[in-house]
This record gives sequence, structure tokens and C-alpha cells, in this order.
Amino acid sequence: MTVQETYAQLNPPRFWLNIQHDAFYTQHNLSMRSFVLSVTRNRNVTIDYISSPEVAFLQNIAPSFQRSATNLVFRFLGQNDMEPSTNQTYGSLLKNITFIKTFASGIIVPKSYIWPVDKDLYLLPSTSLVLDAHKEGLEVFASDFYNDVPFSFNYSYDPVAEYLQFIDNGEFSVDGMISDFPITPSAAIGELYASGCNVAMLQWTFWSSQVMEQVETILVVQIWHIQKQFKMV
Repeated sequence: MTVQETYAQLNPPRFWLNIQHDAFYTQHNLSMRSFVLSVTRNRNVTIDYISSPEVAFLQNIAPSFQRSATNLVFRFLGQNDMEPSTNQTYGSLLKNITFIKTFASGIIVPKSYIWPVDKDLYLLPSTSLVLDAHKEGLEVFASDFYNDVPFSFNYSYDPVAEYLQFIDNGEFSVDGMISDFPITPSAAIGELYASGCNVAMLQWTFWSSQVMEQVETILVVQIWHIQKQFKMV
């Protein structure tokens, strides 16, 4: 399925494209920039978010979206992984949030960037990442949430408790969460609503990883996007 076919079939309130390997396609004389621009010019498709783990790709397309409602999001991979266009690790890039703001309006980070764990899977103190990013005007989306992979023992094997830790901890709230199990964050939001928190209306956002028009469109995950920060209680 193409991006257009996926959009027509699902008709999502919001649509997200993740361009994962621009450098690979460039090596094969294929332009993901041209592809993305052609999709966004299609009146029948509205792209709300475009993300990529490659700095050069986002810098290349950023001028085309300066007056657009489409948000560009930089995706951080492992802290020791190398970002191909800058030859810096993602951990190093994290230290320069101001630089990220020059070409993106948001970031995707693995949840361990926010709440790290020790070797025994117990939570360490949270980092200042969310607060620092918000000061720069960047949205923060946390990723790597799973129900079937071991996570911190602090949550007593309750994945709902883990989601709540990222949105209702009394200090900060992420702007969205990326999960392979969207029903679980839905349950977490339901708990907040039941507790009387001022929870804004939520919308499903589909993150579609599209490579080229001739290749199958992959629906990777669904996201609960929090339009406004929660009232901390």
C-alpha cells in the first residue's frame, strides 16, 4: 500500500511518516526528499508529523515546511549509536538541544533517556531532558514501551503504572508516547481521567513508516498524543 492508500483506508485524525534510512536510499540514487514533498503536496493526504533519525534529511526538508502545519521530529536512537550525517553519537547530540531546534519542532527519545534504570532494572532519578526540551520549545515523545519485554521492577509488572510515570509524576509530562500496545496507554489515560485530572481530549495518531511509493507501507505503531499537559496532582 502507498501512503495515499493507507491514508484513504484508515482516515486517521493525524498521520505520521517516519523516514528511517534516507542515507541508504541516497546511496541508491533514490530521493526520499522528493518522495516526501510529493506526498505532502497531495491534497488528499494530510501529513501531521515527519520524523527521522538523520539530521541531514531533516535539515534538507526543513525549509519546505517553515510555513506548513507539518511538524518535523528528530528521532534519537541508542545513546552510543552513530548518527550518520554528523558522525556524532545520539548521546552527544542530546547535549545540544538548541541545535535540534534549528530543524525540528520535536524529538522522539527512548524512555531510558528520561527515566534510566540500573543493571538490576530499578529506576534511577529522572533526567532533565523533558524540561530542557520544553524550554527550547520542543515536543517530547517517549518510545520503546512494550508489554511483553521486561521493564523496571518499580512498576510491579504493571505497564499502566509505567505510562503514568511519564505523564503524571508531579514534575513533567511528555507530549506523547509511542507504543506497540496502544490499549495500555489508553488505560493509563483512563485512570487519570477517573482520578479527576484535567485531561484534554485525546486523538489517535498513526505512525506510518513509508520507504518508497512502490514499496509496501508499514503501519508501525499507534500513539496517544496528549494535546495539552496534564494537571499535576
